[in-house]
Amino acid sequence: MRNIIIGIWKLWLGLGIIYLVLVYIYVLPQQNAQATQVYELAKKHNVKFPEIYVAQTVLETGWYKSNVYKIHNNLNGMMCDNFVLCKCIDTNSKDFDGTYCHYETIAHSVLNYADWQKRRFKDFKSHYGFEPVTEDQYYWFLEHLVLGKDSGKKYATDPNYTLKVKALAVNIKWMRFSSNWIPDV
Repeated sequence: MRNIIIGIWKLWLGLGIIYLVLVYIYVLPQQNAQATQVYELAKKHNVKFPEIYVAQTVLETGWYKSNVYKIHNNLNGMMCDNFVLCKCIDTNSKDFDGTYCHYETIAHSVLNYADWQKRRFKDFKSHYGFEPVTEDQYYWFLEHLVLGKDSGKKYATDPNYTLKVKALAVNIKWMRFSSNWIPDV
């Protein structure tokens, strides 16, 4: 009986390793290329905390597989309204759960986020007395950011959004450090 259990466990482990190798060979290069492109654009357009931003785009798009990303080149799920002040090319891109900003390219999406981030930092500083300068402060910013005056609407609807972004950012930094996954610009 013990030999059967050990055999099953080895098979299970072997299949898991094969799965990871296949993901590493076939899936990650494409996702890494997109994440690298987003990182380079974030650095170019002076997005603060670019690794965290890449983690946000990964979470928002499901590793760049969502329809909002594929159809609208929208990395952050930005909705067209006065709060976003989007610079999108089409404000009538209705999707299944709202009117998303539609960008000509992902570079425009990153640029819009950079502008959005600057405005939100300014608003945040006037309300809380500081602008995020460390990663911990930026996570606090994401957690406490309220959209619109007196709306009570938080930046992210998922109560675990910040925790998920942190976990992704740690992995992104680790991959970047260990294999030059995301190049410095």
